[in-house]
Amino acid sequence: MFCGQIQQIHQGIGNKPWALLGDFNSVRYTDEKVGGKQLSFSKLSSFNTFVDHCSLSDIRSSGNKWSWHNNSFGSKRIIGRLDRVLCNKNWIDTLPGSFYKYHSLAYSDHEPILLHFLPDQDAGPRPFRFFVYWMHLPGFQNVLSNA
Repeated sequence: MFCGQIQQIHQGIGNKPWALLGDFNSVRYTDEKVGGKQLSFSKLSSFNTFVDHCSLSDIRSSGNKWSWHNNSFGSKRIIGRLDRVLCNKNWIDTLPGSFYKYHSLAYSDHEPILLHFLPDQDAGPRPFRFFVYWMHLPGFQNVLSNA
């Protein structure tokens, strides 16, 4: 797999933000494909292992969920999310407002991606939020006492 090459690129870039986008020819989750053969765990595991080993994350997307189709109709139609944008932590820290959107093209089976990388706009202090489930996490009382 080309994860080793991606890791070399990551090491060469250092702490700078970077992203990968394009056709990965695989989905990450079972709900990212409809039709055709059922996905095996090993197919999902292989791509997700690549993403994890390369310390990448999905950037949020907007609009259409599907980026690919097999040009068929009815029971033979297969649609999926094969195209995506993955990034490193420094990208998310530097450009937390970034997102991408698929744009339809009638003459291709893949939808082009338009990546929006807007800098975070400081809207002032964020409101404090408390989630009740935190109280049930192991070590919650220790964290609370130490704080």
